[in-house]
Amino acid sequence: MLRRRYSPRQRESRVKRKLLSSSSAWVRWGALAAGLAGVVSIVGNYLLLTYPENLSLVTVLLAVSSFFVLLGLTGFHALQKERYERLGRGAFYLLVAAYVAQILGVAVLSVDQTIWWLHWIGAVGALVGYVLYGTATTRAGVLPRWCGEAFIVAYSVATVLPGYGGILFGLIWLALGYALWSRRNTVAGEQPTRAH
Repeated sequence: MLRRRYSPRQRESRVKRKLLSSSSAWVRWGALAAGLAGVVSIVGNYLLLTYPENLSLVTVLLAVSSFFVLLGLTGFHALQKERYERLGRGAFYLLVAAYVAQILGVAVLSVDQTIWWLHWIGAVGALVGYVLYGTATTRAGVLPRWCGEAFIVAYSVATVLPGYGGILFGLIWLALGYALWSRRNTVAGEQPTRAH
């Protein structure tokens, strides 16, 4: 079987197309995960408000919502990574670490009550991470300005107002998922027209 030989320019072009298509796939999957995070968060917080005795179900739903938020963040990262520099990358990794700590905290808390601090470290990390990530998103200019502002406000409100704030958090993540979905064919490094 003969292998086709490519010139260095053709190889570079093929590699670039593969990378761009994988980045676009991350954006699509991230948009779907962000929308699911919103829906699960709304349902979980509605149950928290209406049936507070089902705390174990609510805890599981909010952990699932956190997992989908984590996946949604990877879509935002894939879209903006070429534009938001060190601040955005640092904030993204801080958010990933914070959500992993929160999810592990919830999982371990059901077995060992002495690990409660892990969940709170994740919450503080997420609070700081969202402020930084929202700032980086606004500066990058890939998404509409309101997306960066939504990152800053959503988690803060959900932390201060459990239940109602969590429903608002879910609605904001639905909107963020839509904003990401509308950019699903835009690849990192490409300069889309900025929507205000």
